Amino acid sequence: MIQQSLTVREVLRYANHDFANQLHLIGMYIDMGQATQAKVLIEQLSEQYKQSSQLNKIGLPKTIEWLQTMNWRFSIFKTTFSVNVTEPLSVQWDEQFIVYLEKTILHVSDLVDAFTEQQLEIDIAGAAEHFQLSLKFTGKFEALPHLNTEWKDVHIETCAQSETMWHVIWRDREWKNVCRSRKDLR
Repeated sequence: MIQQSLTVREVLRYANHDFANQLHLIGMYIDMGQATQAKVLIEQLSEQYKQSSQLNKIGLPKTIEWLQTMNWRFSIFKTTFSVNVTEPLSVQWDEQFIVYLEKTILHVSDLVDAFTEQQLEIDIAGAAEHFQLSLKFTGKFEALPHLNTEWKDVHIETCAQSETMWHVIWRDREWKNVCRSRKDLR
């Protein structure tokens, strides 16, 4: 079920293509005398790169690679990340995270309206053996997502669901306060 991960060559090709596009867009804004728009774009890109760098704190190499390349594999979602990890998570979660992330994203991808902007907020919190991973999809669903909640040692709960939003949290069995808001995770 997991799609093959991207090769180093593919990652570099995608990254170089994105970077060149971003530089062209900044240059166009400057040429058109829209320095404010160029600055806004630079700030947005800077924030994107900071978020991507923050993923390294989770300490799960396969999960980090999967998350850092997911926008190229699942371009339908505009994804943002927040990380509140005080020490790297246990590598026991690494393979399980990517399997479950892949299944979830593939499932939701099949249910979204392709003509509506789709947002995905991923929040990761925890330390060592304990974690909480929050996925909040916002957009428009043609059918409501559902999730297999059977995952050994992990509790999965849908916190909110409608035709335009689905918020699900995964956590290890010992984590408290499942459906907390994003503000509480930071």
